[in-house]
Amino acid sequence: MTATFKILSGKSLKNAIAGYGKTVATFSQKTHQLAFSAINHVDDHSCASHINSLYQATPQNYRGALRKWACHFGKVKFVTESMTFEYNKSAKSDLAGALETSPAEFKKATSKTANRAPTPLIERLEKLVDAELGKDNGDHDMAKKLKNFITAQKAPALEVVKKPKKAAPKPATVKTLPAPEAAADQVKEAA
Repeated sequence: MTATFKILSGKSLKNAIAGYGKTVATFSQKTHQLAFSAINHVDDHSCASHINSLYQATPQNYRGALRKWACHFGKVKFVTESMTFEYNKSAKSDLAGALETSPAEFKKATSKTANRAPTPLIERLEKLVDAELGKDNGDHDMAKKLKNFITAQKAPALEVVKKPKKAAPKPATVKTLPAPEAAADQVKEAA
C-alpha cells in the first residue's frame, strides 16, 4: 500500500503538529465521554449494543484499552470468539471510577501493573525453590537448604525477652552511735 499524502515541512509541519496535539486531546476526551455513556447505558438497560458500536468504530490500536477499561468498570464481559461485549449481570460496575479514569489512562496504568501488587521477593524465591525440589538434579541439597532458609524467614519473629536488671542492693542501714561523751555517760549510767 502506498501512502497518498502531502509531505509537510517548515511552518506547515509545525502548525500541523500543533493541530494534531489538539486533535489527540479531543479524541481522548470524546472517547472517554462515549465509553462512559456506553457503560452507563449497560447499567441502566442491561444492553451492550452501544459499547459494541463504539468498539467497532474505535481505531484498532485503541481497542485493547477500551476493552480492558469497559470490562473493569462496566457490567460487561468480552467474548473473543465474536469480538463483542455481552452484559454480565454478576459483575459490579464502578461508574465513579470510570469517570475518574479514561480508557487511555487505564491502559497506561495496567501496562505498568498499577492494579496489581508486586509479589514479594521471598514468595518468588520460594516458587523457584519449590520447582527445583521437584527436579532430580544435583541441586537438590541446595534447594532443601534454601527452602529451610525461606521457611525461617517467613516464620514470625520471636520476641526476645530480656531479663530485668537486678535492682541495686539497698544500702545497709547503719545505726549512728552517740558521740563519745554521750557514750561515756551511758556507760556510767548503766553501771
